[in-house]
Amino acid sequence: MAEIDRFQHYQVLKHPDGSLWELGRGAMGVTYKAFDTSLRSEVALKVISAPYLNSEMARQRFLREARAAAQLRHPNVATVFHLGETDGTFFYAMEFVDGETVERRVQRDGPLRVDMALRIARQVARALIAADRQHLVHRDIKPANLMVVRDDDDDHLLVKVIDFGLAKSMVPTTDQSMTVTLGGFVGTPHFASPEQLQERPIDIRSDLYSLGASLWYMLSGRPPFQGSLASVIHQHLGQPLPLEVLAKLPPRVAELLKVMLAKRPEERIQTPADVKQRLDDLISELRGLSPTLVIAPHPGAGAGTGSSSAFATGQVIRGRYQLLGHAPNDRTLFKAKDLHANRIVGLRPLSPGIHHDPARLEAVQQEVQRVRAVYHPNVLPVYGLETHEGGVMLVSQWVAGFSLQELLRVRRELSWEESERLLRPVSTLLDFLADRQLSFHALQLRGILVEAAEAEESQTTLLRTSVAEWPAFTIKVDPLSVATLDEVRMVEPTQTLVELPTGEIAPRPVHQLARLGYELLGGVRVPSSPGAGLPRFTPLANLTELGNSVLRQGLNEPEKFPSALDFLSELAGAQSRMPPSVRPASTAVGTAAAAGKEGPHPEKEPASPAPANEEAALDLRSTATGRLLQLVTALITLLLIGALATLVLTNWRERKPAVVGSEPVARQGAVSVNTKPEGATVKVDGQTLGKTPLIAAPLPSGQQVLVLELPGYHSRPVQALIKEGAVNNLGILPLVYEAGQITVKTDPPGVGFELVGPDGKVTVGNAPATIDNLPVGHYVVHLHRPGFGGTVDQEVNVSAGAPAIVGRAFYGANVTLKSDPEGATIYLGDRELGKTPATVILPGDSVELVSRLGALTPVSQIVKPDPNGSTVVEFKHPYGIVLVTSDRPDAEVNIDGAKLGKPPLQGILPPGRHTVTVRAEGAPEQTRVTDVEDAIKVPLAFTFKPVAETAEVQPDARPPRPVKAGVAEPAPALPAAPAATPPVSKTRAEAGMEEERRPVRRAAPVYHNEEDFNRARDRAYDHFDAEWEARKKSLEREKDYYDWQIDHSSGSAQEHWKARKDDAERRRDHLDDEKDAAKRDLKRRWNDD
Repeated sequence: MAEIDRFQHYQVLKHPDGSLWELGRGAMGVTYKAFDTSLRSEVALKVISAPYLNSEMARQRFLREARAAAQLRHPNVATVFHLGETDGTFFYAMEFVDGETVERRVQRDGPLRVDMALRIARQVARALIAADRQHLVHRDIKPANLMVVRDDDDDHLLVKVIDFGLAKSMVPTTDQSMTVTLGGFVGTPHFASPEQLQERPIDIRSDLYSLGASLWYMLSGRPPFQGSLASVIHQHLGQPLPLEVLAKLPPRVAELLKVMLAKRPEERIQTPADVKQRLDDLISELRGLSPTLVIAPHPGAGAGTGSSSAFATGQVIRGRYQLLGHAPNDRTLFKAKDLHANRIVGLRPLSPGIHHDPARLEAVQQEVQRVRAVYHPNVLPVYGLETHEGGVMLVSQWVAGFSLQELLRVRRELSWEESERLLRPVSTLLDFLADRQLSFHALQLRGILVEAAEAEESQTTLLRTSVAEWPAFTIKVDPLSVATLDEVRMVEPTQTLVELPTGEIAPRPVHQLARLGYELLGGVRVPSSPGAGLPRFTPLANLTELGNSVLRQGLNEPEKFPSALDFLSELAGAQSRMPPSVRPASTAVGTAAAAGKEGPHPEKEPASPAPANEEAALDLRSTATGRLLQLVTALITLLLIGALATLVLTNWRERKPAVVGSEPVARQGAVSVNTKPEGATVKVDGQTLGKTPLIAAPLPSGQQVLVLELPGYHSRPVQALIKEGAVNNLGILPLVYEAGQITVKTDPPGVGFELVGPDGKVTVGNAPATIDNLPVGHYVVHLHRPGFGGTVDQEVNVSAGAPAIVGRAFYGANVTLKSDPEGATIYLGDRELGKTPATVILPGDSVELVSRLGALTPVSQIVKPDPNGSTVVEFKHPYGIVLVTSDRPDAEVNIDGAKLGKPPLQGILPPGRHTVTVRAEGAPEQTRVTDVEDAIKVPLAFTFKPVAETAEVQPDARPPRPVKAGVAEPAPALPAAPAATPPVSKTRAEAGMEEERRPVRRAAPVYHNEEDFNRARDRAYDHFDAEWEARKKSLEREKDYYDWQIDHSSGSAQEHWKARKDDAERRRDHLDDEKDAAKRDLKRRWNDD
């Protein structure tokens, strides 16, 4: 594989020494940095090692998993966008992430800061939320698979989870005979979950364990357990976490790690949304945004979504709800009295972030309204959503009881009789919802409540008492649990009640009931999707062999049961070892006729005939010879009797007169079948039998071949053994659609598009793009380029094997953008076109452009470009200029409180009154208020002459020499000053203020040694150079200002500015001569000739 450097249109890049550019190497293969020669972009290319794809089944499994991972689109996931094969080697292309792994960063810099580690973990949790929605399990979450995008500072952090291409798909496939696991554990065990190391069934909670181990690594610089591979596996399975590491972490962070790294999956936080909420709370706490955070007392119950620290017993919320305390087993649920309605209610505070996020708040309100529209005695009534000064809270009926999860936590497992009594009302509720084309999103034990007639104080006793001994109780299902509302945080909120397509036979109620029963009877928690939960079913000790068989069907093949209640009845019949009253020939669904023929005969149970025949054969071989002869004699006698009876019957039929018009009655059975999607035509021997869903359609008994046909889908033949007098239910059979391809191209490239299929599904992308594996049918492509009018719709028909191409050119005209002053940013709607001067392409229609520059008033224009020429658009902002100069180049200039820099400088300001403040060290600040007018320049000169500096800069004596006592040396004259600029006219008040600020002449100091004299002289020279340099820069700025005015004016105004420019150039030309003269005078006065 090292010699292959090209995989289809992907060219593997090489280092300068000629070696292939590897990004990583693992047990499953090698990842290279490659170049997509079609799209001209860099990609990460994962080449799968041949030993893992050594069979056709393994290759098909890999293709199925890679396609499932390619459906995952999330900002925190490195997207898989191409799958291919070259010379028998499979590969897939991923998004190239320009960054470094968390592992390398920790190895280089050591353990991360707590806040940074939590932020990285939070982004990984977001990726797992998206994966869980599509029933994907990554299986290899570790620091080496977490990429941190490079940035100059850590305030902008982006994490990408890579290697989702080998994720385990939990979605059921058409071929149920194939497993969806790569078989066995692959990779390093340092971040693997215990169930993964033991090769037990895994779900998203396995990834949460790996995320906890990765967070441990980020905080401590090493994995939770170290040593040999065998030692690490042993520690993961049975050893506690190192206490010395936990002791160094913040208590709340240590508590989170303990819960995430629990050995048993049911003891961990159950969903990525719960993990993200806990991380959100910790990050807010570290930033000081949340002084008190509530930790859920049990990890399985889910983390609270809201901060309840503001709630106290006796408090009255909104003048209506008086708090009476919190629930015994749920610290996020409060008992309160509704003073207006005079009833007891439950208050659940939600996340404070919902109150400040209008989109999330609206999503929660819509969900509450959907739930309130459902009326059923077993649904917990929800009264509404209330806002208060602390945030948002959910108001519902108060249940004086406990959840089934709390019951299971105390009892560990329940008997079949107890479970049936608890699940029967749940089954009726699930069927009630299914009849109305509704289904719960994810019903869990913590959302099923038991309301007992006993007082709340006796709940502890009830939890430890058999259900058969309970007093009267009611089952209430909470449709808005904490975990459900957490998911409203996502961009696409997950609904509590999911509306099913009209007419769809939904297996979800049966699967949900089977999943709940499996947990109550002692099984592990399984995902809420049929076919995703139990790749290896573990029989339960509380069920009989037949009962385990029925439960397995409910989990993996729920479509074989018409309703949840029928499934529960079937399971109850299996437990009593009595066949159910209604049982079809091939499945657990049938008719009364079939039950009448097969029900009374226990020996006709599916599993009994084969073992009975084998035992009979063994008995025959083991009997004595004498008995064998007796049996043979008896058989011969029976055969002779049968032959004689046949002869008599045949003779009678031949002699019986024929009845005119009568026909022999054919032996018939019936068949029921449905397809996904529905509406397929069912044919037998070319004759149409009907359309799906087909119910009890008559067919001759015997082997029959049914052909299912639906336009746009491949025909599917199905063999069925039709038994006489029985309804043979084939269940729901999925059809495979015929696939086509659409290529979208635009000129210029990069135009966004939406592809709407015949089923209403939408695919979003940017052109150019090719979308494969599309169902045959009619599609609509919506193209939209900002600024080029509305959306352009193009229709296209997709057929199998014939690629469809959609192309569109968006032509425009060149438009040159200018502004006065330059440097303004031009916007078209919300899109930034660039800074002036610039040339852009705009559509031919009229568009509104807006120019923005700092604090200046925005200017807008309606522009209609000329398609046959070049259009120039100039934006004129009203503004004036303040030119600030000073004799102190080290001073700082502030205008309207904003620090602009050191003088000389000019500020472009909107018309109006502005305050200019100049500060210099060792001197009082000076402030002036000036009125700025449009197109007017206001010069402001600031002069600082501190006494101390004047004394040093203006020496009054040569180096001391011996003189007579009492005789002072004559003071030298003042040093030369630069030529003054033409005086600015001052008001009488300004002249008076300047007279007051004029320093008083003081006696020049006498220098007593050579060192003081030299120091004072150097300071005088430095001050001289700085002052003349500031003068020069001021003249250059002034000249630049006149150039700008000349370019933006005409006529007499332009001539005026040209004269001002000539005067500035003349003064600049004489500046060097004046400086030289002043320098000579300075040297003379310091005796430095």
